[in-house]
Amino acid sequence: MLAVTTAGNKGDVAAMGRAAARLEQSLEYLSMKAGDQGTVVGAIIVAELAQGGLEAARFAWRRAGAKARESRDAQTAWELAKCLWRHDNAAFFAAVPEVACSAALKSGIRAAAQQVRENTLQVVGRAYSSIALADLASRTGLSVEATKEEAVRRGWAVGGGFVRPAAASADASPGAAAPAVDVAALDRLTEYVCALERPSAAPDAVAVGEKALTAVAQARARGEQLA
Repeated sequence: MLAVTTAGNKGDVAAMGRAAARLEQSLEYLSMKAGDQGTVVGAIIVAELAQGGLEAARFAWRRAGAKARESRDAQTAWELAKCLWRHDNAAFFAAVPEVACSAALKSGIRAAAQQVRENTLQVVGRAYSSIALADLASRTGLSVEATKEEAVRRGWAVGGGFVRPAAASADASPGAAAPAVDVAALDRLTEYVCALERPSAAPDAVAVGEKALTAVAQARARGEQLA
């Protein structure tokens, strides 16, 4: 239990979750008081929320014993999980400052909220070409002004009440050199096509063409652009 509370007090939600998961599987857990079991369950749920693991958080709640579920820590964590399950980020972030639970879990919840906010911003950055500033503020639990500052910090365009996330290429960074074009392979392929269009293609032209096709295939395998 000490590892759970220590990590929670430090705001290390990932370490808190790992320690709680290990404890849940131990014999020590079976002999713990219901309130302490509830803290373990709450820590697992909160850690899963930080990772976006809503389904795992729900399973943690379901497998908890009835008395553990009645504890303040478990109830608090589960109420937060239900907010995210309903996609009600505004309610989630509004509840975080008001949580009534143990000090260790409270610190873990605050750290988890920061991660939930970051996860939300990353999803918006990937999925949206434009989003209302007020909508983004609601999803991140920030004021409109703080949301605007965060968007600018990320290099997103802000104006007219909208945020336009910068398009990020998963394949290449801006300014990256274009793949080399295998000009020689193109020349050989052209020669091959011209030879085939003649009434009788000479054997040596066919051989050249086969080599050209091989060169083209190899270029494609290396990811080079041929056009």
